[in-house]
Order: sequence, then C-alpha cells, then structure tokens
Amino acid sequence: MSNQPSFVQNLKGSLEILHPRRLLPNLMAGIVSSLVMLANSISFAALIFSGDLAIHFASGVQIFLITAAVVAISVASLSRFPFAIAGPDSQAATILAVVAAGVTSQLLQQGAIEAILPTVWVMISISALAASLFLYAMGKLELGYIVRYIPYPVVGGFTAGVGWLTANGAMKVMTGRAISLMELPQLFQWNIARLWLPGVVLAVIMWAVTRRFRQAILIPTLLACGTAIAYLVIWLSGTEIEVVRAQGWLLESITIDSTVPTSVLASLGQVDWQILLAQSGNLFAMLAVLAITTLLNITGLEINTQAESNVNHELKVMGIANLLSALGSGMVGILSFNRSLINYNAGATTRLAGIITGTVCAAIVFLDPGFLAYVPKFVLGSLLFYTGLRFLYDWIYDAHNKLPLSDYGLVVLIVIIVATSGFLSGVIIGILIACLLFVVKYSNIQVVKQELSGDRRFSVFERSFEHQQALSNHGSQLLVLVLQGYLFFGTSETLFSRIRSQIASLPKHKPVKFILLDFSLVNGLDSSAVFSFVKLMQFAEREEINLIFTNLNRSLQQPMRANGSIDFSSPLLQIFPDLQSGTLWCEDQILASSGLSQHNTVPLKMLLVDALRIETSITEMAAAIVEFMAYTEPVQIKAGDLLFCHGDECNGLYFIESGMVEIFKELPDGDRQSLRIQCEGTVVGEMSIYLNSRRSATVMARQDCVLRLLRKQDFYRMEIESPQLANAFHRFIVRLMSDRLAQTTTGLPD
Repeated sequence: MSNQPSFVQNLKGSLEILHPRRLLPNLMAGIVSSLVMLANSISFAALIFSGDLAIHFASGVQIFLITAAVVAISVASLSRFPFAIAGPDSQAATILAVVAAGVTSQLLQQGAIEAILPTVWVMISISALAASLFLYAMGKLELGYIVRYIPYPVVGGFTAGVGWLTANGAMKVMTGRAISLMELPQLFQWNIARLWLPGVVLAVIMWAVTRRFRQAILIPTLLACGTAIAYLVIWLSGTEIEVVRAQGWLLESITIDSTVPTSVLASLGQVDWQILLAQSGNLFAMLAVLAITTLLNITGLEINTQAESNVNHELKVMGIANLLSALGSGMVGILSFNRSLINYNAGATTRLAGIITGTVCAAIVFLDPGFLAYVPKFVLGSLLFYTGLRFLYDWIYDAHNKLPLSDYGLVVLIVIIVATSGFLSGVIIGILIACLLFVVKYSNIQVVKQELSGDRRFSVFERSFEHQQALSNHGSQLLVLVLQGYLFFGTSETLFSRIRSQIASLPKHKPVKFILLDFSLVNGLDSSAVFSFVKLMQFAEREEINLIFTNLNRSLQQPMRANGSIDFSSPLLQIFPDLQSGTLWCEDQILASSGLSQHNTVPLKMLLVDALRIETSITEMAAAIVEFMAYTEPVQIKAGDLLFCHGDECNGLYFIESGMVEIFKELPDGDRQSLRIQCEGTVVGEMSIYLNSRRSATVMARQDCVLRLLRKQDFYRMEIESPQLANAFHRFIVRLMSDRLAQTTTGLPD
C-alpha cells in the first residue's frame, strides 16, 4: 500500500482541496480575484474601445472576458505558482489602445467604417498569437535570462511611459476624448473636468490607501463605494438614468452578441492588412515589454511569496495560454503580479482560486452582462488612472532619490518621448541612449588592472644574487600592464594615450624598452579597438620599444589579424602563452644588454664568497670555503628527472651550480601548478631541513643540472663542529628566504 498508483495520490490531493479549512479561504480568494479581474477587464476594454471605437465597446468586453477566462484557467492549471492569477495586461492593453486608435483613425480617413471592427479584432488576435509564439520560444530555448540584461533605467522608462499612456487612457475613458499635451488646458474646462475629477479623486484615494494598507479586498471595496456614492448623488438629484448616461457618466448599454466572432471571421476580406503591417513596430515593442513584464512579475512573486518557480517554464505556460486565447478570439494575457499577490494575500493556497476567477469571467460572457452598463465611467477610469499613477509615482517621483542622475534623466526622457512621439519611439531611443551611456560609463572603467615595473617585480624565475641586483638596477626598462574587461575603441584609446603619456614623461636615462600587455583578464576585444593597437605598434617602432603580448587567446587575436591589421611577424612583437613566460623573456633581454649571460655556471665556491662573510683575510675566507665544501657532495641529474617529490623525507638541501629546475605541486585533476623556477646560483630544498618536515613540493630538472648536496646529517654535524661557519650559513639562508618572501608578496600575479 505504500506505493499507491499516481491517480490515487492525485485524487487524494484533489479531495484535500475540498476540506473546509482549505476550501473556504480559496473560495473567498477566488471571489475577490474575480471582482478585481472583472474591474480590470472592463477598464481595459474601455481603454481600447473608446472614442471612435466606443460603439464596439460590447465587443471589447467580450474580447477581454474571453481572455480573462482562458488565460486565468490555463495559467492556474499549469503554473508552478498555485495561487497564480493571469489575465489581460495593463501594459499590453495600453500599447494595443495606441495601435487600435491609429488603425481606426486611418480607416476613418479612408471611409472604411465597416472594416474597423474586423481589422482591430484581427490585430488583437494576431498580437496574442505573436505573444504565444514569442514567449513559448523564449521558454523552450531557455532564453529567459536574456531580457534581464535590458538596462534598468530603460525598464523604468518603459513602465513610466506605460503609466503615462494608461493615465491618458483613463482620461479618454472618462471624458470620451483623447487628450494630447497640447490639449491639456481643455481638461480644466468645467464641462470636461466634471467627468474626470471624481475618477482622479477616487484613484488618488485608492493609491493612498493601498500604500498604507495591503488588504486584498480594498480595491474592490473602494470601487464599490465609488459606485454607491455616484448612485446616491443621482438619487438625491432626481435625475433619470438615461439622462445621466446621455451626459457621459455611464457606459452605453452592453449586449454581447455571440455571433460577432463568427461574423468577424466572415469579414476577413475587409481587414486592411497594409495598415496592420504599418503597426508591426508597435507590436514588436509590445512583445519586448511583455517579456520584461513577465520576468519581472515572476521574480517579484518569488521574492514576495518565497515560492520556487522556473522562469522558462512560466514563459512556456504564458505561450500556451496566449495561443488558447488567440484561438478563442482573445487578446494578450500574462501572469499578473498584483492580482496574484492579491489572491495570495486573500488566502489562496491552491489552483482553485484561479480556476474560479476564470470561470466567473466565462460565465459573464454567456450570461447577460447588461449590468455593466450601469458602472459609472469614472469608476472604470479611476482604476486605470490608479494604475498609471502608481507607475508614474514609482519611476518619476520615488526613483529620483534611488537612481543616479544619468539613469533618472533617461527614465524622464523616455516618458517625454512616449508622450510626444509614441511608445515605439520612446522604446527605441531609450535603448539607444542606454547603450550610449553604457559605452561612456564603461570607458571610464580602468582598463589597466595592475601596473608593474621590472625594477620592483620579478617573475617566478629565481636568479642568483648578481642577476637580481642587475634586474633591480635596470628593470625599469620593463613596463607591465595587466588589462581587464572588454576592449573597444573607448577603452583601447585610453590605454594607448596612457602608455604614450607615460613614456613621454620618463627621463631619457631611464627609457622603457619593453612594454608587456597581459590579456588574461580581458573577456573580449571589439574590432574598433584594433585601430588603437595599430597606433601602439607604430609608436613602438618609432621609439624602438619591444611589445610583448601574453595570454592573447585565439578569439582576441582574430580581430587583430583580420586584414593584416597588426604584423605579428614584426621582430618588435613577441607573443607568449602566459605572463611568467613573457616576463622571463624580458628579464633575459635586460640581463643580456647588461653584459650578463642569462644561464651560465655559478660554482658553489663563487656563491660562498658572498655567503660566508666571516673572515677578514682572503686566506681565512678560502679556508672557510674549503671547510664548507667538505660538508657537501656533487650531484648530477638529467633534464626531466625528479630531484625529489612532494611528501618525500628530507635528505638535505641543494646548491644549483648549473642548469634549471622547476618547483611545482600536483593538482587533484592531474594537472600541476608551477610555483617557481630556479637556475644557477640558487638554493633549493632548504625549507624542509629547517622545518624538519617532509618535502612540500616536487622539483624536476628542466635542463641537465650540476648541483651540490648538503645532507641533513652533515648540516647538523657542521653546527656542532664549526658553529661560526654554521651561523654564517644561517644568515645567508635568512637573507635568501627574506628575498624570496619579498619577491612572492610583491611579485607578478598569475
């Protein structure tokens, strides 16, 4: 019985929903959500089907209720948010209202009055179909994250622009006329102001109350109160309802004709496809806004309800819901943040509330919706104005203290462009300006992560004291610049100007002969940046400076090699796979120009002359060297042989007389991490003998090597037999380790 069939488990889960403790809260939440959905649907219908389209308001109500029913039930059934409420979207409705007004205006100019409803209805259905394909494709291809890269101020500008259009649409619903910026003074004429003033007051009350209190029932209650007060005034004034309707206070009578969708299909021949094609730009803008809004809504619900979801799954759900809406002659619908949160706060814990919401909307389509004709226009307009006011307050007033001045200025500019030139213009110009601001800001980011000079920084190659002193004296000939970020014309030109100015400011007796550019932290290079590197090459040739590029991968080399822009065969340009190899080559060149051979033989006797400064005469010094040599023995190993391995017992320390060794650690993945390279005149293995521990790393010969071994027991015997000689050697090791520590802590980054 422990492994019950899945259908039994599903049945048990369904029956649990019917338990009174879960059923009643979800029923109440469904009723509250239904009221909010109805109010929004009727308001959005009035937004689109107003002005010259007002005679088709009943068809608009039918479209929005179909959308609310289909999308609400689909999303409630498929979403991973069990309390999800989806339906017509305010931002999409606002953009579609602009498109519908443009289509209607052009058809009226042509005298094609009978083509208005079919063309507008087809436009609405096409928008739903396009949204379904777009959103589902984004989810299927797991591209939900891409929209998150849209600049934040552009999103704010979109939202505030929609707020302006929604508020303007509210005025159109309440007054019956579209209001432009030039016609704003007409709003304050009493015969017009009396129509919108009650709605604006109610909207401000809703905005103030909902900012103070978060109860889900508040908006439906305030809308009901507004309606009740309106009818109280009508009753006290003794005015007939039809007179009130004629004065513009009430909606026209609504009779939904179920045959309209069929008649629209039969009238497809009257659709003006050329006009619809001309509006494609606004429809593409609507798709972008839908994607942004959907992702923001999903993220907002995750944060506010601590529910887990999947962005790409929700996008596919929205695609399926919009496809069903389009097939049912509906419009665009998406997951609503506000309505879902209202549903959640009202006590919804299952999908029942969302299904109830959709069912109520569907029932009204098939029942007599005549009661909607008694809803005051200012009540519907107040809900729209409240929505627009909230967007404008958040992004125009509240954001000025939260955003940088440039970002806030972009938000305001987008709103102004949307108000004067249209939504599509605002979207395009906003994105272009955001890109320009990004380029300017990114150009100000330091392209040089770290600047190093060869007289203070050495590679992991440990050299003899003589070579170290030479590099300290002449290392200023090497300038190392570790680059970062994405290189384009702005950042690369800044880099070139910096190098040119820095070279020009140096004294002539300390010229720079080597400029090393490390690209390990560069994540991309634009073709526009190549021009600056061409100028850098020309500058290097004039100044006789060697350029060294390190960590320059194939993707970074490709634009440089294109069309032969940079001559990679030039003797003044060297390419190395990593920073250490490039630095080592530069140090060898500096040593060679100083008359020192890079890799010669340094017998232990020569090293001891500098190490054992304990005698005052040459004879005594020679005797001390002979005495010390007696404690050591010669060792020879071939290139590739291991001197010792990590974890070995310590047998002593080695003096390298000729050759080169590499010190490294084995990594868990089988690779190895190079720690240091040592050549003639250096000591290796001293740490283990002083710490009395096992070997901490592996040492391998990179060349044939001649060494001297001071065994561990001979080291201790020297301390007993010749304490003065041992103390001098201790001081030498302390100096060696101090130099190595200084080199490690201030050396070049990997």
